[in-house]
Amino acid sequence: MRIETVTLLVGLVALVTTLVTAFMSRRTPPPVPELSRWRAGDGTLPPPPDQTPASVHALTVGEVTSHDIRLSLLDLASRGYLHIDMTSGPKSDGWSLRRTDKQLSSALHDHEWFLLSGPFSDALGNPRTCTWAELRDDSGRPIHQAQRLLTEEMRRRRWIPDEKDARHSVWAWTGSVVLLLGIVTTGYMLVDWLATSHFNGVLGGAALTTAGVVLVSRGRRHAPLDADGLAAQQACLIWRDQLRTENLNDTPINKLADAFGRKLVWQLAYDDHAGLVAGVDAELVRAERWSQQVSVVPRWLTATEGTTPSELVDQLVDFLAGSRHQPLGERKRFPRPRRKGK
Repeated sequence: MRIETVTLLVGLVALVTTLVTAFMSRRTPPPVPELSRWRAGDGTLPPPPDQTPASVHALTVGEVTSHDIRLSLLDLASRGYLHIDMTSGPKSDGWSLRRTDKQLSSALHDHEWFLLSGPFSDALGNPRTCTWAELRDDSGRPIHQAQRLLTEEMRRRRWIPDEKDARHSVWAWTGSVVLLLGIVTTGYMLVDWLATSHFNGVLGGAALTTAGVVLVSRGRRHAPLDADGLAAQQACLIWRDQLRTENLNDTPINKLADAFGRKLVWQLAYDDHAGLVAGVDAELVRAERWSQQVSVVPRWLTATEGTTPSELVDQLVDFLAGSRHQPLGERKRFPRPRRKGK
């Protein structure tokens, strides 16, 4: 049997085996434990435990970006730790973010604690005001450091993939070896084809190379999350559906702004805010029929008078979609703040 035929058979067997194995592994995902019910006493469903809008968005896209730190700032404002003045600059990068007098809680996540006690506090620990542009361009790189802290936490919880785990998985190592063999074999068989006019060997080398590519790509996607990570993703989907089903029809008109502000940041995290805006608009129309003038700007925001819900959301979406460029600057670091009692 010619070497070209042997190479073709080996390549086809390797490719078929790889495709079948990859398909079977997709059909048998890791088991997900039964989600514990976190319903409150009144039967409502609060946000999933230990999750924030930033972690929900990172879970959705599979990585942490500066977009999530912007979401964290909005979330901290909605929880009373910051106040955002949207009238202080022509663009969202010029909005002023002021630290309030609310005491820091031990329940804050590491990146939240860092933001509030680092760039939003002066040398004496007093609250200070700054803009997103100042945070972004600060030589201490607070946004980068907050992003790193959030990434570390989510990888520790196995909520997002760890690139190191992907690179060192059995799939990745096996795929790398098969891919290298495939490339070498294809090169050798190309030379053999020019000398003998037998193309079977080239096809075998190409099949072996394809098998390596499949294994390597599978290694980057396979099993970076354990059951806890998959359960967290499922909890995010349940909470998203809960937000969609909630309506504002029964909300007293004088509490509409608070209800709007409570849901807004979460639905911005899901990029699923159209229904919320439509619901608030409907309530405003109902209020006008009763000659009631109502502002829907949450108390943690200062906006131009007369701003409509859709205009407010558009401005916040613009803020979240801002440039992700991080200037290199000087790699000075804020000291990681220590929590009381630790």
